[in-house]
Amino acid sequence: MAGMIVLENDWLSVSVAEPGEVYRRTRFDWTGICTQIRSAGGLTYLSQEAAPGAPGTEGVGLTWEFGLMRPVGYEAAEPGTSFPKLGVGLLERDTPEPYNFMRDYPCRPAHSTVEKVSGQEAIFRQDTEPGGEYAWSLRRRLFLQDDSLTQETLLENRGRQPLHTDEYGHNFLRIGDYPVGPDYELQLPFDVSLSHEVGRFEVSGGRIRVPNVGDECFYALHDRPPVSERTAWRLLHVPSGHGVEGSELFRPARFALWGMRHVISPEFFIELWLQPGERRTWSRRYRFF
Repeated sequence: MAGMIVLENDWLSVSVAEPGEVYRRTRFDWTGICTQIRSAGGLTYLSQEAAPGAPGTEGVGLTWEFGLMRPVGYEAAEPGTSFPKLGVGLLERDTPEPYNFMRDYPCRPAHSTVEKVSGQEAIFRQDTEPGGEYAWSLRRRLFLQDDSLTQETLLENRGRQPLHTDEYGHNFLRIGDYPVGPDYELQLPFDVSLSHEVGRFEVSGGRIRVPNVGDECFYALHDRPPVSERTAWRLLHVPSGHGVEGSELFRPARFALWGMRHVISPEFFIELWLQPGERRTWSRRYRFF
């Protein structure tokens, strides 16, 4: 399919969008979007943000986002001037209103390329002109190893101002054709304490069962950082035994769970603060079973 890269081995087939070919809006990172993952037995693991016919921001699959609530430089930008949205490019602040991740802003996309593709690996780069107030170099590497997909990220601050933001994986998951509901269980390596929730969750230690889902979304927030420098989690469809194991190879700043009948998204945020010239690396690993 035009605009798509396929990574394959004996266990998995992963469809990855080329930058700017499938997604061209101003919320999600354009690099390394995995649109579908399929096991050798034909089971799929990914879904999309919006239900068919419903509004949304066109999120799909494994998708990444910087600055969900507060992009770098937005508050200081005057209407009519630009601010950086890492992973996307320079956006224009065209309103005095606070930033709203659900709307699109006029955009001058950053230069995003596919640096390398092999049968089981793809590397994406995004670069802006160095030396300005805000500038960056972003590198995302995706590779398969047996029944696992790993994402490695490197971010370098190439501008004159610090980059203080956060990033997370908006994991739009759905296991096969099983509708999201109480048959899904999320298992975490820490006791969950929800500071905000929409919907009625069943929480026991590190286990979360999601609500009966109607047409509305559910949401849960745990904003106490785990002590560990890495966090392993498991999303399980209990009756079938199918699921996803994730490893966040960094210390999450917070955790959220969002979903609807057709999608469930565990989200782990990393806090980033890079001075000019500094770089930071972090990784995520997903095992599909």
